[in-house]
This record gives sequence, structure tokens and C-alpha cells, in this order.
Amino acid sequence: MTSRPRGEGAGPGLFAAAMVAVSAGATLAINIFWEVVGGMLQLIPKVREGIRAEGIAEGKVEGAAEERQKWTAWLAQREAAERAGLPFDEPPPG
Repeated sequence: MTSRPRGEGAGPGLFAAAMVAVSAGATLAINIFWEVVGGMLQLIPKVREGIRAEGIAEGKVEGAAEERQKWTAWLAQREAAERAGLPFDEPPPG
């Protein structure tokens, strides 16, 4: 009885079938990976736009608060001048 070297008992047909299966599995994994990456890449502009819109909204709120503060200070100065009987010729904020 002759002994075969380890790994040669299955024959080339089984090896080829195994390689096709591995290749198909790898192809499927790569396709799934690219689907996920593609989806993530499509989200980037939407996320960026959301961040931008949020920043614009925050800027508008801060700008309105600053404007309100300027008007409040101007009005307080005008009222103080009126109470003191002093002329007030400071132009309103604008």
C-alpha cells in the first residue's frame, strides 16, 4: 500500500470547487462592503448640510440677541437722557 502525501486525496475537482466558493464569498463580501461604503458616502453631504443649517440657525439667534442688546442699551441711554432733561442725539443702532 502506498501512502499519499497529505492534502492530495481530494483531487483537483474538489479544490477547484472550493476555490470557486471562496471566490464567490469574497466577491459577495466586497459587494456588501461597497454598498455600505457607498451609502455612507451619500450621507456625508446630507450630514454636512445639516451641520451648516444648524450653524446658520445658531448665528441668526446670536445675531438677534446682539441686536436686541444694542437696542436695549440705546433705549436705556435715551430714557436716562430724557429723565435728566439732557439732549439725546445718538442715532439708533442700525
